[in-house]
Amino acid sequence: MLAELRCVDRALTVQFETVYFSDSDPLVGSSRYRQLPEQDADYLSSPFEYPHVGLESIRQNGSKEILNGAAGILVGTEDYQAPAGLGAVRSKYCYVAVGARIFEINERFPEFR
Repeated sequence: MLAELRCVDRALTVQFETVYFSDSDPLVGSSRYRQLPEQDADYLSSPFEYPHVGLESIRQNGSKEILNGAAGILVGTEDYQAPAGLGAVRSKYCYVAVGARIFEINERFPEFR
């Protein structure tokens, strides 16, 4: 698993300005991530809303089906843009689930074939 993480990290580092890793806990809707207060846990998990919502749009519980088996996720970000007025900084994201088993994804999600 460590070799896989390093390989994905190197690939993302070449393409993106910032790369970070998280275990899969904030990805599968855990509102109490590592015993943090709910508001803090929600704030830390906010970058992971995009893959969660995307997978859920394909199938109910889709993010849990794929990400429960993952060791974690690497996220690459680039092209940071200031908000128009108040709001969050915008950027492009790339998510890579590390340790998710591709053949299981194809079996469970024929839409990915």
